[in-house]
Amino acid sequence: MKMIALTGIIVAGSLLSGFAPQLSLPPQRPRLTFAPMTVITADELPASSGVIHARGRVRIESSSTVITADEADIRRLNTSLEAVELSIDVRGNVNVSISPTAKR
Repeated sequence: MKMIALTGIIVAGSLLSGFAPQLSLPPQRPRLTFAPMTVITADELPASSGVIHARGRVRIESSSTVITADEADIRRLNTSLEAVELSIDVRGNVNVSISPTAKR
């Protein structure tokens, strides 16, 4: 008897949840990750001729630095398993934050 009551509650709950308003999540912004810890996020990240043209709310994060800008052109110069070397031209409202890393 308890099993039937529990099943009825689960079925009723699933039927009612279909009528609940559906929440939509905001779309994910494009993101690129370079080894080991460099992440680039922007509204648009098209690439052409080896250059990434980041446009709109650009954020470039590494282990000790965060760069924000309206636009950035990013060229990958060298990549290894331990690091990535980038050349970055930033435009618009630019902010650079550098935090010290732990001593080795």
